Amino acid sequence: MAPTAINQRAQDMDRPPIAASTQNVMPASRLRAVRFAFPLFAMIVATVCHSSPGTSVSMPLTIDDGGRYTAAVKLNGQGPFQFIVDTGSQTSVLPARVASQLKLQSGPVVPMIGASGSEPSATVTVDDYRSDLFDRHDEPMVIIPNDSFSKADGVLGMNAFVSGRVEFDFVKRLLTAGPSMPAPAGFMVQRGSVRQGNFMVVDVVIDGVRASAMIDTGGKQTVCNPKLQAALGLKPGDSDLLPIDPIKGVTGQQTMAWETTLDTLLVDGVTFSEPTVAFADLPVFRVLGLDDGPAMIIGIDQLSSLQALAIDYPRAELQLR
Repeated sequence: MAPTAINQRAQDMDRPPIAASTQNVMPASRLRAVRFAFPLFAMIVATVCHSSPGTSVSMPLTIDDGGRYTAAVKLNGQGPFQFIVDTGSQTSVLPARVASQLKLQSGPVVPMIGASGSEPSATVTVDDYRSDLFDRHDEPMVIIPNDSFSKADGVLGMNAFVSGRVEFDFVKRLLTAGPSMPAPAGFMVQRGSVRQGNFMVVDVVIDGVRASAMIDTGGKQTVCNPKLQAALGLKPGDSDLLPIDPIKGVTGQQTMAWETTLDTLLVDGVTFSEPTVAFADLPVFRVLGLDDGPAMIIGIDQLSSLQALAIDYPRAELQLR
């Protein structure tokens, strides 16, 4: 989606659009560390050029300190920098330390809406943004207020891939980008909807309850909304709900959270057994339009148990192997 279209959409909806997501929470006693953020912001106008290869191209993936998959990119000829490859990120974002290292000049301040609140944040423009999969120019990025969200050097947003198909091979640790096409042999296909430009949402069944789910490779843990909690028969104070540290995103606000282990999560023909999930009333559910019924955000804790995952944006398909 062009930046001008994003700005118009933000005005029409009377709220800023989603730009990026990466989870973040601080650990405590028995608590499982959860990283969650979803920074959202109104984009500035920029000229973006990138390649659209007729054939698929692959590059290696590594894993960051939070278990999320990262890919090497170069910024203005420097690097490589390791960026979290985040299907929950509309565009790429930088921590302040990397922007300072590159001596990038701050641009307009925009509202960044995190998982638990919003905060103004500066923008920068990267003249050359390259990897083995793309070559982009005059790329607008937003500075993440919480510089400690990860040891990674930034977040690679899906705006680099929305014209085609992007695949994570978790076994071979490869990221592949290419044109939209029917799923290769061995992949199960589930039709979904692409919201806000590049957020893949599909229908799932968790312990017999139907829910909507956003696919988020940048989220450390799977998070469910209060309506899904209620539909599962879990009341506040239930002994099966164990408190975890509040979810604290890139903007610093916090949301109380609890977790439990359920029996099964069904995504098309794929079964995730005994998923541990968190429950939290995150503002991002409302921004995504997922607050009118049971919903969840499936993080890398569950997704990485697959052999491979792909999103074909033009076909609005989630492809799983």
